[in-house]
Amino acid sequence: MIRPVDSVNYKTQIQNKSKNTASNNGAKTVPWNYRSIYDSDFSKISFGNIITRQNSPSKVNYDYFQLPEITLSDGTKHKFQPDKSQVECAKHLENGESVVFCAPTGTGKTAIANYAITKNLNENKKTAIAIPLKALSNDKYREFTKLYGEDNVGILTGDIKYNTTAPVLLMTTEIFEQKSSNKDFNPDEIGTVVFDEAHYLGDRERGISWENSIMNAAKNNMQILCLSATIGNSDELTSWIQGLSSAQGVQKVELAPKERHVPLIWKLYDTGAEESKDAFLSVVRGGVDIETLENPSDKQKRGLAEIYKAKNNTGEYYEPSEEEYLEGAREISELIKNNASNKRSLGTEEFGNLLSENYPQMSKKQTEQVANLLTNDSTKKIKEKHIPHQEDDYAKLIEDLRKEDMLPALIFKLSRGKCDFIVENLKESDVDLTTDEEKEEIAAIIEKYQDEGIYLGTKLDEDMLKKGYASHHAGKLPQYKKLVEELFSKKLLKTVVATSTLSAGINMPARTTVLSDTCFRKFDPETKQVEFVPLSANDFHQMAGRAGRRGIDPVGYVVLYNLRTPNNGFSNTENTEKPDELKLAYNLLNSSADPLRSSFRPEAVSLARYWNENTEYDNFYNVMDDTFKMFLSKNPDKTRKSLMTSYKNYTHILLKQGYLIRDYRNSVLITPKGEMLMSSQGASPLMTSSLVYDEKLKDASPEELCQIAGYIAGTDEREESEGMEGLIENKVASFISDEEDKKVQMERFNGIRELFKGKESRILRSLKEGKLPSDDIELSDSMSGALTYLWAHLNAESDDSTQNFEKITNRFFAQPEISDYSMREAAREFGAKASEGNLYRTIAQSISVLRQIDRLCDWALSNEEKYPNVEYYSDLKEKTEIAIDLMNRNPIYDEAGL
Repeated sequence: MIRPVDSVNYKTQIQNKSKNTASNNGAKTVPWNYRSIYDSDFSKISFGNIITRQNSPSKVNYDYFQLPEITLSDGTKHKFQPDKSQVECAKHLENGESVVFCAPTGTGKTAIANYAITKNLNENKKTAIAIPLKALSNDKYREFTKLYGEDNVGILTGDIKYNTTAPVLLMTTEIFEQKSSNKDFNPDEIGTVVFDEAHYLGDRERGISWENSIMNAAKNNMQILCLSATIGNSDELTSWIQGLSSAQGVQKVELAPKERHVPLIWKLYDTGAEESKDAFLSVVRGGVDIETLENPSDKQKRGLAEIYKAKNNTGEYYEPSEEEYLEGAREISELIKNNASNKRSLGTEEFGNLLSENYPQMSKKQTEQVANLLTNDSTKKIKEKHIPHQEDDYAKLIEDLRKEDMLPALIFKLSRGKCDFIVENLKESDVDLTTDEEKEEIAAIIEKYQDEGIYLGTKLDEDMLKKGYASHHAGKLPQYKKLVEELFSKKLLKTVVATSTLSAGINMPARTTVLSDTCFRKFDPETKQVEFVPLSANDFHQMAGRAGRRGIDPVGYVVLYNLRTPNNGFSNTENTEKPDELKLAYNLLNSSADPLRSSFRPEAVSLARYWNENTEYDNFYNVMDDTFKMFLSKNPDKTRKSLMTSYKNYTHILLKQGYLIRDYRNSVLITPKGEMLMSSQGASPLMTSSLVYDEKLKDASPEELCQIAGYIAGTDEREESEGMEGLIENKVASFISDEEDKKVQMERFNGIRELFKGKESRILRSLKEGKLPSDDIELSDSMSGALTYLWAHLNAESDDSTQNFEKITNRFFAQPEISDYSMREAAREFGAKASEGNLYRTIAQSISVLRQIDRLCDWALSNEEKYPNVEYYSDLKEKTEIAIDLMNRNPIYDEAGL
């Protein structure tokens, strides 16, 4: 166990180890020609034997990275090779060490995970992959099954269990935490635990699961591979993990943002420019100098290679020799000497113009790209520009991007509604970005989805997709988003308008990203005011970093579009507190990644597990001192005291609610109710285990269980606006056709609502009194319970579940007629949640809650001596299984949920 005072020693140790850069074992490295397998057309990729046994355990096997061999247009084949950082990571993995790899988006982090997986398969060991988001786990599942076959890959989330004994197992981090805490994993069988998007450790709500998971893995001496693009204090993370594990070293491999394989060119779009060539203004200036060309970096070599290939008309993947590089560098140096007043350097733009004059075989776009590749990064400075604000015209923007060969593009807009509005505007403007052949290919892919019975929603606009653009956000059905991702990855969609969630790990790089917001609107339910929250540096760079497809684009473009400034695009009423978005963009542009901070705090399930194994507080100090929170603390005594106070407060609440009990010696013991909590997982474990154990669900019908699951799944919603209760009640009542039965059904519907208003929930009152942030639940009359009730009710009456889904979409979500001014806010809020994607997500989350209830019943039935009311648990299990069947219907049901 490491104490915070030891952190400096560990940091020094890690830094010293990291200086020993691995060699590439004599293999040629072509970093600028690397193309991620996920950017390629799988039909054109061929692999060798991916499970080739190594001759020596210390030697890196390049086939393990799963980099593709592609067939070029002339019929020749090109085999991609790993770069230095990937090889360095692989050497540490081969040596049995854990690795923290931090590098910008697009630097091939997935290839390192591939290396660990292939290595473990070769050694008959398992790979556990902890994923932050369910959508991302599905995306990774599809990718890994293409590489390793369906038999070798499984997935385990709150609502999906598929092939769970497979050697490659994807799971949410919460699942890994539970299994590692319960010691369900045999550390000797697991070769590596991969924590993808490891910066989620700092997430306020979910970070505790990441922290506990990493602690569990390290203490069990499992090999850990942390991957992230945005950790500003990777030294500290590495040192912390090192201190937890006694059996192996932990190595940090890091690439600075300037070491992106595909550098970014930042542009400000001038909405008033008449010509596309004048519309994109450079906002970063730098210089090309002779001194750095004497020993060119990998990025500069890529620029020299582009010049060499253009001059000599070589193939796309020609790699110049060292002598050819030096010859090119000397030629460029001479060009600078002859044209620079100081004989040493030229500004990037001036140098680009000079290249155009001296290399007519290169286009203007090529010379700009080469000039940026050759620029000395240390000379780069922001060149702030300001232009008059005009009305948004995305059709003009897209047209200018097309003229300047800057498509495909991802346009980020921090509002679901505005994403849809933009693509509708493109359609009204008759924007058409695809060829006839591409339209036919898009139509064929859509038809394939439909032939397979995949539901793409009532709002499917095939014509829009065929013209090459779409929106992508949480309000869309997962199947539709999967279609959009596939079309974009095959270069058939030229523009996707998306919220920031698309930047969170899903592999959809583009040539250009457009940033049209740098702050997002947030409603404060306490003040009833709208706040504008600036993007974090991590979010900003995650979105920008999607620009530039490795192996396809020499550079990526980031366009700042119509960002508003005070008194220039703001109204005086709504936006008075909105930050200067353009100024904010310039500040974020040069910012470093945010440091990772701990979100550790006591929470119910882990506390129940603790008291199941201990009877005194003594060991709490060991638990606390192992945390990243204590490791980072500048005042360990104060932090330890604060955590201890929280532990005792939480224990008091669990004692008060009957999860724990004191014996005659005043020792704390866990009760059967506490054991049920200990076995809980998923949404609101306190609420769910209490409802089951206290027999609150005794008289609930299957449909009412669905409604209850909807309420539990929706506990993260903010308190609804005044007027929402009556609005939802009227909507629900309109779906009950039998007038005689309507009164009874509505009474039962409202009875469930009363259960969740705190009148029968002592837990919520206790939590509120204890003011514990981990279960800060404010239940209200949420839309979630109404949606799940209606879905179950309609499915109980009719087997046509797809039609039932469309009924709710078209009728329930129809915007209500509002004449009362006081209800307009409720109607606005209602409309914001009215989407097929929200309906799908609510149902899927509710199925997860129902499965949790089913597991708790199994737990009770298998421990009859502690839970003697067998009749209750058997009956509840039977009704829960019926409820799951009512919920898990088309179009929600999808084999393996994928």
